[in-house]
Amino acid sequence: MDCAMTRPAATSRFPFFPFSLWSKKPQQSVSTQPQTQSPQRTKTRPQLQIQTTTPTQTQLPPSPPETPVIVEHPQQTLEELAERDHQDRETARQEALDELDSLVGHENVKRQLRGVQTWVQICRRHGRDPKNEWYNMACVGNPGTGKTTVARIYAKMLYALGICDSQTICETSGIDLADQGPDNFKQMIDRVAHTNSPVHTAGVLIVDQPHMLRETLSSHATEQVIASVLQALERKTGRIVVIFSGEETPLTAFLRDHPRLQQRICSTLRFYDFDRNDLAQLLARRIVIEYQGRMQVEGGLEGPYIQAAARRLARGRAVSGFTNAHAVRELVKTVAQRQSHCLAGQQDSGMDEVDYFFFSKDDLLGPRPEQTRASSDALAAMNKLVGQDSLQASVAEIFDLAEENYYREIRNQRRLPLRLNRVFAGPPGTGKSTAVRLYAQILLELGLLTNGEVRVKPWSALSKLDPDSIRDLVESNNGNVLVIDIDSDRQDSFQSQTVLDMTGLEVLWTPRDNHCTVVVGTHDAVSHVLHQTGTHSRLNRDLDNQLVRFAPLTRDHIEELFHSKLRERDLDVTPDAFQAALDMLDTARMRQDFDHARAVEHLLVAAQYHFERRACVGAKGESVPRILEGRDFNPELVGGTPALGFREELRHSIVPDDIISVLKRYHHEMKIAWMQGLSPGQRMPRAFVFKGASGTGKKRVARELGTLYYKMGVLSHGELVPCSIVDLLAPHMYPTAIRARAQLDRSRGRVLFIEDAHRLGETEGPTKHAVDELVYQLPRYLDQTVVILAGPAQEMDQMLANRPLLAALFQEEIIFRNPTPRECLRLLDRRLMEQKIPGPRLFLTDPRTPSHREFTRAVQILSMFPCWSNARDIEVLARWMVAACVKDLSLEDIGDKELGKLQLSEEQAMGAMVKLFSLKRDRLRFNQDPKARALPRVLSQPRCTDRTGVKFPV
Repeated sequence: MDCAMTRPAATSRFPFFPFSLWSKKPQQSVSTQPQTQSPQRTKTRPQLQIQTTTPTQTQLPPSPPETPVIVEHPQQTLEELAERDHQDRETARQEALDELDSLVGHENVKRQLRGVQTWVQICRRHGRDPKNEWYNMACVGNPGTGKTTVARIYAKMLYALGICDSQTICETSGIDLADQGPDNFKQMIDRVAHTNSPVHTAGVLIVDQPHMLRETLSSHATEQVIASVLQALERKTGRIVVIFSGEETPLTAFLRDHPRLQQRICSTLRFYDFDRNDLAQLLARRIVIEYQGRMQVEGGLEGPYIQAAARRLARGRAVSGFTNAHAVRELVKTVAQRQSHCLAGQQDSGMDEVDYFFFSKDDLLGPRPEQTRASSDALAAMNKLVGQDSLQASVAEIFDLAEENYYREIRNQRRLPLRLNRVFAGPPGTGKSTAVRLYAQILLELGLLTNGEVRVKPWSALSKLDPDSIRDLVESNNGNVLVIDIDSDRQDSFQSQTVLDMTGLEVLWTPRDNHCTVVVGTHDAVSHVLHQTGTHSRLNRDLDNQLVRFAPLTRDHIEELFHSKLRERDLDVTPDAFQAALDMLDTARMRQDFDHARAVEHLLVAAQYHFERRACVGAKGESVPRILEGRDFNPELVGGTPALGFREELRHSIVPDDIISVLKRYHHEMKIAWMQGLSPGQRMPRAFVFKGASGTGKKRVARELGTLYYKMGVLSHGELVPCSIVDLLAPHMYPTAIRARAQLDRSRGRVLFIEDAHRLGETEGPTKHAVDELVYQLPRYLDQTVVILAGPAQEMDQMLANRPLLAALFQEEIIFRNPTPRECLRLLDRRLMEQKIPGPRLFLTDPRTPSHREFTRAVQILSMFPCWSNARDIEVLARWMVAACVKDLSLEDIGDKELGKLQLSEEQAMGAMVKLFSLKRDRLRFNQDPKARALPRVLSQPRCTDRTGVKFPV
């Protein structure tokens, strides 16, 4: 029978009665016995009660089945035996009544158990034998609700009512049954009640958590155990009554999987969690029993402090798996530990008289939040975090509310809502992970969490879970801090991640007692999550109200942090080195991925390593002052190199000075914006048009532009993503749109360099769809991406004139002129130096040399070819000249001396020039281009004169 219903179920064997036919009326419990124990009677009986225990797998070979032993006096007559049996059953009835009345709470269970006797009497008045009915039961509820205690009382009631012929009770569990196996379990059943036993019902079998049986044994072994149980409870003589106990969900599923066994269960007793008054009564009873009534409690056993402690316990009733009476027992242990710490402190302070039998309010409720604030090491460490005033204010608010709730609980008032969930948003390296660890420790010290363990889950893992799975995850982390790390997959764009369901977000963020959820991520990542919830939703407001912003470290914060790190490592630094290190960090902190505190740590670790190596090679046996110098700091470790460090390299390339000046102007504007507290990207163009012939350095400048934007904090990565028009096009419209969008996604945070962009001027086919997609998508990506269209000047002008919508997005143009012959020769000489061909080569670098004029004229004539590629052809010339130098070098007896004598002669260099001229001329032989017809058709061999050196023979 289901106790939760006011009318009996159709399958119930005995109905529910609102009144009792017992001779003794129910009375209020005044006993101090614990909930999980039954009062023991000292009166002896002639019949011996057998309490069987569960045998283990190491048991000796089974002995023949035994029947319960009945101790009789041979002089007693049948009337005397009947009278004695009546007295024993009356005694059992009285004990069952007393134990039932002493139970705390569970009025529905008491009413249903009292209705059993009414059902037995009705059966007898109807002329039926009540022993032929089913009395098997299922007790469902959370741990610590007294299910086993009630099962023992129910067994005693069955004996008192004459249903059971003995008081034999056998208790076991699903795990023990799995350890025994089917054979040992069958032998245990036979020892309780043999088939040939003269009694009708031999005893009661209590099985706790029977669902563990199928989780441990195989399906075949489980069915054998179930068959043995069914055989024992269905046989005519010597049968047993089975009582199953366990949590509702697994026990119901176990019975549902075995319908024949479920049909034999006559009723279900539901044990609800104890409420606040029941927990207070259990707590007081536990203290009385534990200390034999000698322990005094401040305010009394029914005073405000006991009530406040019970109220705190009652908050866990809404959580699955609340342990009820077990939680009361653990609370008493915690109170005893607090008392022992307090007594130890009193003894250490020299106090003469110490009361060992007194629980103060601090023992029952723990220290006040203000006391925890003053003594908390975790709070002291959090207050030392540099530049995190928002975090410290948020934690101070929790302490203030906890202090207010402490007094409200004592006054029996409703607590103010205390929301523990937080969102930690800030740049990397600002102390978010450290703050989470300290925050969990603070909540544990305040008693708001029972465990305080930090468990991290990545955002991508949550995105794959449904709301029910997220709810199970939250419940499994009860008592701990669940950290959701949004930055775990920082390399993936948020647009490509799976969006978490709104219901899942609400389940994750619902306030719960003894639980805390902390979302950790950068400002952009957290903003993306807030955008999912909607601007005006309640969840969005809750997340925004509990948002803790970790501010980027300023120069003063970095200086303070740098000094503290030096003190921790017992190091000192020279003034020049200190200023140099701060300049490195100050330059690096403009980047979006600057690690702040971690960058300071990495810089100091490397500097200490270089110092120790330098100290080792010094004078041995002498004490070396631990002073860091400027040479110990490496700016490459933190990205602290100057943002315009590439200027010298560009000056040695074919990139003209006016383009270098443009990059320098960009750097100046971004630096001014950053010093004004503005975002540097707000003043910088994101869409460029690079006009120029091939080989004029467009891709090189694009790469350096990405590096500049990355170091100035405009881009998050700064790498160059080159692509051509072919990468954007597809045979059909929709694949073209998808490919164009994929290229934009791949270049998020980077520089997208589209080569031969003049081909976008085609008005037919998939090119038109690609342009339309770019025009539609670019405004959404330009806040995170730099897009460069590169191509020849004349063709690019024509394309932009035909595409006005596209031209409106690209307002910044950089024109790359063709390099002069002297610039090409300087680049050629630099490439030869990189290939370790020693100089000097005055014929390439000195304009006063007569042969230099010939090489200049050669480059000028070569540049007249339409297929001239500037820097690319210079690379070809350098490769051919290196091949001419090493052609006659023998591989035998070669050494550093011979390699150092490598020289490039004027004849070898001019031979490479003539070879390239011949190659380009032959390819234009049938070209009808007027420019090609103007080129010379005949070319003789290079000639050499004593007066002027080599000449270009054109």
